[in-house]
Amino acid sequence: MPELSSTTYVKITPDNMEAYLYLSPPEEGEFYSSEQIIEYLKRQGVTAGIIYSSIEAMTKKGVYYREVKIAEGTKAVNGINGSYEFKFSREDVTRKPIIRSDGSVDYQSMSLIENTTIGDVLAIYHPPIVGEPGVDVRGKVSKPKPARDLPVLRGVGFVRSDDGFVYMATTEGKIEYKEYHLDVKDVYEVHGDVDLIVGKIDFRGDVIISGNVESGVEIRATKSITINGHVEAANLIATGDIIIRKGMQGGQKAKIMAGGNVYAEFIEFTRVEAGKSVHANIIMNSEIRAGDRITVSGRRGSLVGGKSYAVTGISAANIGNGVALKTLVSVGVSEELLKRQEMLSVKINAAKISIRKADEELLNLQKEKKDIMNEGSIKAKISQLQKKMVRENKLIEHAEEEQVKLADTLQRAANAMIRAERKVYAGARIVIDDQTKNIESDIESVEFMREVSGLGIAIRKLSV
Repeated sequence: MPELSSTTYVKITPDNMEAYLYLSPPEEGEFYSSEQIIEYLKRQGVTAGIIYSSIEAMTKKGVYYREVKIAEGTKAVNGINGSYEFKFSREDVTRKPIIRSDGSVDYQSMSLIENTTIGDVLAIYHPPIVGEPGVDVRGKVSKPKPARDLPVLRGVGFVRSDDGFVYMATTEGKIEYKEYHLDVKDVYEVHGDVDLIVGKIDFRGDVIISGNVESGVEIRATKSITINGHVEAANLIATGDIIIRKGMQGGQKAKIMAGGNVYAEFIEFTRVEAGKSVHANIIMNSEIRAGDRITVSGRRGSLVGGKSYAVTGISAANIGNGVALKTLVSVGVSEELLKRQEMLSVKINAAKISIRKADEELLNLQKEKKDIMNEGSIKAKISQLQKKMVRENKLIEHAEEEQVKLADTLQRAANAMIRAERKVYAGARIVIDDQTKNIESDIESVEFMREVSGLGIAIRKLSV
């Protein structure tokens, strides 16, 4: 059997995952064997992933003077971690409403709550898949990245299947999920109208009313309130958002207070306070206060009569009406915000003075002689002062937290604007910060903002 030519060589890629053989021919009439080539490869360090079919083809067909891949390693296949397939949205369900063709908003299309019924599949667990090791052409084994198992879901309102992979609801309610903790919590739902016979609803969670809410009713919720029908002169109070799909006619007796947003088809003769924004298609003769914006949607969306205030801005198609009904719209830094800021500073300073005096009194008590005040009285007084200091420190903490929030509000109010897409009617009054402008004649398609100088209100025409 002929010796391999001295110009024969093996080339291994830098990552040791491929090897190539360059074969020079033997003397005329002689042939190399596959066994001979394989032995040569092993001497060159190629011990794994050998492509025997390529070697056999080279020797039988006499493939010379070019590099042929004769070995290929296999890469490690990493394991796949376990995963949950959730059958519900893991984000806060505050779906955007549908915008109608005329630009108005269909608030009936909104939903704040994702509910489930008994037997619904909530989640499916897919266990981890073990990876496979790899090996390069030199025979070095590489370990795969291990697959991680996920924790079992904990919580209430569901059961697991016998194999532990499927989670099913055992109660109707709202789905809440956070960091492997799953709860199906009760939602207070009224299938029909709420009248004076029901009277008052006070629920720690979400409230859903499928019908109308009549006059004299009060509904309180620590989360959201959703009403699918009309609302009369009722009081609605929620820590979260409030949705009134068919609007509210409050008769100057109704009140809406929401820590979040307020959404309604229309709002008439109602007092509204929203921690965030107020969205409606029509607002008439109401008193509105919003911690962010007031938006009256649609080409016919009108803000007519009453008083409306928002921190960052107000936008509507029309402000006021053709009979010059007095309509006050104001944005920006209100006098109330400035007074609140001043009051917080006074409260914090007073608490600090109180703490300092209590601290001084404590020091004096600790120096008191027992013949002046008995030991029991001294201890009682010391305990009283210490409790007072704790109360004052908590007061300072809460006031400073409110100061931070107020500072953010004031910053957001800095560039507040009022926008009328179609018309501002005579009789409207525009207020930005401490500047006022009375509208004496109708103005079409404008935006109001604070003058750069800080004095007066500037008007900018909108491009149609």
